[in-house]
Amino acid sequence: MKEKISNILGLIGFLGAIAGWILYSLYPDKTILVSVLEVVVLGFLFYYFITHFTRLTAFSKKRSARMGANAVLMTLFFIGILIVLAVLLSKHHLRFDFSEERKFSLSPQTVKILKNLKKDIKITGFVDERTKSREEAVDLLNSFKYQTPKIQYELVDPGKRPAIAKQYGITQSDTLVLEGGKQEKRVRAINEEELINAIVQVNQDQKKVIYFLEGHGEHKIKDPEKEGYSFAKDALEKDGYEVKSLLMLQEGKVPEDSSVLVVGGPMTMVLPSEKTGLENYLNKGGKVLFLIDPESKSDFEGFLEKWGVALQKDLIIDPLSRLFGGDFTIPVVNSYPLHDITREMKAPVFFPVARSFSFMKEKEGEINYSPLAESGPNSWGETKIQSGEARFDPGEDFKGPVTIAGAFTFKKKSETDPEKPSKWIVAGDSDFATNAFLKAAGNSDLFLNMVSWLAEEKGLISVRSTPSKTGPLFLTSTQGKLFFFVPILIVPGLVLIIGITVWIKRKRK
Repeated sequence: MKEKISNILGLIGFLGAIAGWILYSLYPDKTILVSVLEVVVLGFLFYYFITHFTRLTAFSKKRSARMGANAVLMTLFFIGILIVLAVLLSKHHLRFDFSEERKFSLSPQTVKILKNLKKDIKITGFVDERTKSREEAVDLLNSFKYQTPKIQYELVDPGKRPAIAKQYGITQSDTLVLEGGKQEKRVRAINEEELINAIVQVNQDQKKVIYFLEGHGEHKIKDPEKEGYSFAKDALEKDGYEVKSLLMLQEGKVPEDSSVLVVGGPMTMVLPSEKTGLENYLNKGGKVLFLIDPESKSDFEGFLEKWGVALQKDLIIDPLSRLFGGDFTIPVVNSYPLHDITREMKAPVFFPVARSFSFMKEKEGEINYSPLAESGPNSWGETKIQSGEARFDPGEDFKGPVTIAGAFTFKKKSETDPEKPSKWIVAGDSDFATNAFLKAAGNSDLFLNMVSWLAEEKGLISVRSTPSKTGPLFLTSTQGKLFFFVPILIVPGLVLIIGITVWIKRKRK
């Protein structure tokens, strides 16, 4: 009875393997159905193999079996198993990137964006088949498609299919056209950064607006010089935001379409009427990023006290900066408290000329507070800024680590939207986001993650990709010897030894 059941299951398994392959060929989208079928079939085949193992072994010892019959039987059996495994692995596969530059690996931010796509996005690439760009486009698009089923692509040679190129109005090769819903975006550079930025924009139904306060000596988003915020503006736009400047004296309030307001280093007095507009904005669920420098004359100290922030009149001194080639007045943060903004960050952040702040304990019942960046244990907050001396004075200065940046959430829900409480971030430095420092180490990631957290864009909170480097591969003497001996001598030698051993054993029989 057991043998009959085994034979039936073996036959079903073999036929089921072929049926699963045919079903997958006809309906490749039926992943779950095909996977379940093939797993069951694989179980049947293994059961048949186990129950007939003794018979197969005895049969293989016969001379007639060794002449061919056994080989045919085992070949058919393994073909069935290979078909099952091939179907399973075609939809459930893993990729490993062993290239030095991680050429086929996407940045954590890109992966997060792809896994959180809301729309199906079709990418039509117009690339000449005879160019190297074709291979680069295939590698990149396959890497994107591997992360999400919502990405589909087709590559078209505009020379061979001019009708499609004309339909899309393509006049330049190496162009990718992205379509998602009613959105369309064109990319003329085949690289991860440009492509993911286009996907972010196509994936959105409407752009969120980021305002930068101006009129009080703040860094300007149109200023391309070292002290400007033009790099920050460009980076935010690549993340899919619309960026505008705001003159509160003209508007009298924060616009209704504001997702985040950035107060980027005000140096002169902010008028009471403007602060009233800011307070009304926060009370209605607004999101603000306060970047307040040491010795700022904006008089934000009193305003922020209402919101649980005690800005210190100090200058952070950090001896660790010397190890990074900086000055004592540029505190370096290379470890971060646990928070969504900093969870994936590993690179250090530089805060040139920064102040510290503390959270007021009496506000704990109203406000949730989380530190984001703290100076090192050997740093301190120097209160005698004008003296020109950098020496820690117990009882007067603030011993490190001191807080440079922190995130706040008002526990009381907003008046207009009970599901969206007010949020704000305070940092004791605005220069870390200027053109001079934004591209240094982790500065850009921290700034962009701060804005994305405030804008409720969790999918954009991550570590951005870095430009790939190209160059020759240099091996040490030991590595060179390994690359010679292992593939050229050791592996072929082992194969030869095993072959001779098997041949001698068979000859003795």
